[in-house]
Order: sequence, then structure tokens, then C-alpha cells
Amino acid sequence: MPLRVISLAASADRRERMRTLLDPLGLPWSFFDAVDGRAGRDPGLRRYDDAHRRAAFGTPLRPAEVGCFASHHALWTWCAGQAQPLVVMEDDVDVDPALPALLAWLEPRVAELGLVRLGWVRTRKGWTLPLAAPD
Repeated sequence: MPLRVISLAASADRRERMRTLLDPLGLPWSFFDAVDGRAGRDPGLRRYDDAHRRAAFGTPLRPAEVGCFASHHALWTWCAGQAQPLVVMEDDVDVDPALPALLAWLEPRVAELGLVRLGWVRTRKGWTLPLAAPD
């Protein structure tokens, strides 16, 4: 499964960090130039519904968070249009060295599972996928 890393084009330090983490894993990956929510020019920013966000969570997103939202949305739209699985990461994640094994286990199951969110999210319920699954 291809992997895309959301990152602002100008974020050289973050990009170098991700190269250092991902290159040794041998996975196919590339950067996705993130939408800069502070610039306010990308059409994807219009998809953000501030009233809905405030009603649901009590606070608005900051401009940088709106840009991150627009970046994720652009990749989800591409993924759906291509009918191709895609791993999406932000450029501030920690990458476990077991990621290639997890993705190899996950890839044949994507159609069955649908959207899979990897990571640590304290406030949401979900499944735990094994890092070393028996074949």
C-alpha cells in the first residue's frame, strides 16, 4: 500500500525527520504537499464547517488545523476516486519499526475492514490490530 505523508512544502526539518524514519523501512512513500490553512487560498478549505465543529466540539479549529483537515480530505477524495487503499500520515508521527509487517498483514484485509485508523487515540473506541499476526 502506498503511503503519503502530509507535510507543508516549507517544513524541511519535519520532512528530513520523516525521511530518516521511513526510508530504512523500504516502504513506498511520498510527501503530499499540505494545504496551508493560514494562507486561506486552497478551495479545500471551504469544506470546513465551523458551525458544525463548534456545535460538536465546542471550539473551532485553528487555521493550521483547517489546512490539515483539507489535506486529509484531498487524500481521502483521491483514494475513493482511485478505489485504491492508501496509508495517510502526518509529518509529526512516530513510526514503529513494525509498520511494514503491520501493513503487509493489513493489505489483504482492507476491503473487509474499510477505513482503518492506526494510532493512539485515547477518546475513541476501536479495534486493536496485532503487530505480529500469525499467517
